[in-house]
Amino acid sequence: MSRLACYDQAVGAVQTVVLSGDGVPASPKITKGQVAAATRNPWGKLIVELGSGQVWRQLDSKPLTLKPGDRVTVRLAAAGSYLLQKSSGGRSIRVKPGG
Repeated sequence: MSRLACYDQAVGAVQTVVLSGDGVPASPKITKGQVAAATRNPWGKLIVELGSGQVWRQLDSKPLTLKPGDRVTVRLAAAGSYLLQKSSGGRSIRVKPGG
């Protein structure tokens, strides 16, 4: 049983998100949140603000429509980049943290 408890503790730690002072996940494996605002910059790329205050800026040019109230998941991808996807599934876009 202690082995299972140890596994549960480790999995729980991965799913827990701790924010650093600048609103970026300190342990950025996965972040889930609700969209507070979704706007576009002059080049048409998304700027997404989550209810937690985190801001994510789109890097690629893939189309994705978000509106306030949508639930999203941001996960760590290859080479230190991040992918943002609606929690309901579908397309993901490459993003970077930033305000």
